[in-house]
Amino acid sequence: MEDESFQIVKSSLPAHWVVRAFNHPDYGIDIVIELFNPAGDNFVTLGEFLFVQVKSVEKVEMDQKKIYPVANVAKYAWKENRSEWINVDLVKYDMETDFLYTVQMQGASLAVLLFLVDLSTKECYFVCVNDYIDKYLMPSSPEYITQDDVRMYIPAQHVLSNKELRDHALSLYGKRAKFLAAFSLFAYQKNEFQNLFNFKTWPVVTYRDTLQPADLDFSEFVRMTRYFLAQIHALDIWEYGGWPVLQEEKKEIDLTKIYFDQDFEELEKDMAKARDLVLVCWHRLTNLNNLYEEIVRESYLPKFLGLLAGLNPPEIVKKDGN
Repeated sequence: MEDESFQIVKSSLPAHWVVRAFNHPDYGIDIVIELFNPAGDNFVTLGEFLFVQVKSVEKVEMDQKKIYPVANVAKYAWKENRSEWINVDLVKYDMETDFLYTVQMQGASLAVLLFLVDLSTKECYFVCVNDYIDKYLMPSSPEYITQDDVRMYIPAQHVLSNKELRDHALSLYGKRAKFLAAFSLFAYQKNEFQNLFNFKTWPVVTYRDTLQPADLDFSEFVRMTRYFLAQIHALDIWEYGGWPVLQEEKKEIDLTKIYFDQDFEELEKDMAKARDLVLVCWHRLTNLNNLYEEIVRESYLPKFLGLLAGLNPPEIVKKDGN
């Protein structure tokens, strides 16, 4: 069953992606997938990896459930709004609690996926285990660790044979480490601008404040802005097409870069405009982290928001029948 399921997984992925066994010794991860992109007649590595636990069954068990909206689980306890729902077909599978707890302790910086192979249909269902734990399991069943195993639910439409959905989802998970690294960089850069502007979001005076003058050194500001723009302009997170807000943010970066490519004397004519452009741009950049945590990580989960944000949003049923 294991050999057959691995062959089904490999045949369900793009031929130019590299699949490597990672199960000797077995720590719960069976394969590592390295993502590649076509480049002319060749293929280039993206430096992106997926860690996968592969499970197989002779035939999957299906169930249909009502999925209700819940409050943002990043900051609220699990509370369902039962005035509306989505009827969804789900694949159910009992996963060992030890594996889930290991993934929870690992954190979310690298995506760990579950591939569940149905040997009767040769279909492979997928879900991101990190996101399932953080956005579904822990909020709804915080005591799951006391169980021997946990019943997991995977939306039945989330299959590797759906190539458009597969490419959107797996590419999103593959870019996770790059997203988190970029968010950290944006936050650092914004903090440096705030120190340069002597602008604080928290009323704490540091030793650096006693060394820096209160007046803005405009030449240092321009130098720093150009340097920061060169760093973030080169990031390849902007190439991911499955999150449209990235393309909008890239346009703003491009416009800001064009503005700061002017001669220093031109920039100096309207220092307030230059300052405001930077403040707005980096405010939006740092907000990407919030959007990612609250919305993007809900994608492809058996949850109301994630299902509505998918490629084929299901119909919403209201309690009054409308």
